[in-house]
Amino acid sequence: NTKLKILNFVLTIFMKGHDFNQEKITDKVFEKTYTGKVTEITPFYVIIYKIQNNSISQKNDIKLFIGNEEVTIKGTPDNYEINTDSKTQKIFEQWKDKTREVREKHRKLMGDLYDMYQQPDRDSADYARLSKEYHKYLDKDHELTKEFVKNHPNSETAVFLLNKIKQHFPFDTIKKISQMIPEKYFDSEIGSDLQLFTSITPLEAGQDWKDFEAFDIAGDTALLSERNEIQGKHVLLVFSSPGCRACEMAIPELKEVYEAYRDQMELVTYNQAYTLPELKRKAEAKDIEWTYLGTKESDKETMYKYGSYGTPKFVLISPERKITYSWDMGFKRGVIKNKLKELME
Repeated sequence: NTKLKILNFVLTIFMKGHDFNQEKITDKVFEKTYTGKVTEITPFYVIIYKIQNNSISQKNDIKLFIGNEEVTIKGTPDNYEINTDSKTQKIFEQWKDKTREVREKHRKLMGDLYDMYQQPDRDSADYARLSKEYHKYLDKDHELTKEFVKNHPNSETAVFLLNKIKQHFPFDTIKKISQMIPEKYFDSEIGSDLQLFTSITPLEAGQDWKDFEAFDIAGDTALLSERNEIQGKHVLLVFSSPGCRACEMAIPELKEVYEAYRDQMELVTYNQAYTLPELKRKAEAKDIEWTYLGTKESDKETMYKYGSYGTPKFVLISPERKITYSWDMGFKRGVIKNKLKELME
């Protein structure tokens, strides 16, 4: 049972996947009780945003990380109290205290980087310096989180945090730490994802590829190996997903390399979590000419096998269907073009 008594807040409870429930609470006194066993939501956030002048402000927001535990919040936006014996929340607060300084620093630097990126006359040396500083604090945040999980393995919080940083450390490191966490804490969507991740050893250069099934913009579903477009050619496999800004930024350069190498290489974009209409609209909007595939639900098994823990991810596969080379996630202008020039010419 989660009991919430609050005033002038927006309450958002994040559910499974991307669904969420949001209620605007403006009565003088409001009391809402959420009851029942938490199954699809374990563990989950409750985020309460303060309302100021009829607009939502994140100032003084409350972030809870709770499971099947009772939590009561009562008071006003400027004077509230939280009553809980939630072990999950207490460990989460300890992590926030441990990493607060570096998290605040790298978030500020991220904002500074974004502002500088918008400036057409930005100084490239200053941008590179700021980027290096940002990644230094981000790496420190990940390292502190990793050590925190190792020292606090007995809660859902450990599963959540380890899943959060899994792509930033060697596969064997994450697998070893996950084995420190008791099995009962993996009974959640996040826990299942982490278990899947640690059960799949990523492919390395020289190993056989992993085939997969997906639909194209015509609605035809087939194994990639069965598609005529790739026969006898290298394949540049690109993992993409909705809302991925770096994926969008990569498209102009992908068009360039496709035009340069289309006689010997087929470009294949594998879009995660797309419906057929969404896939068709995106292909048309971006004027895509290469093999454009989709899957309605994220194909985590294939992604993890190719070492893709986020998007974009780039993998070059030989005509003999061996892994040639794999790019880390993200996009930096010129990297794809320069690497293909090295590998294909």
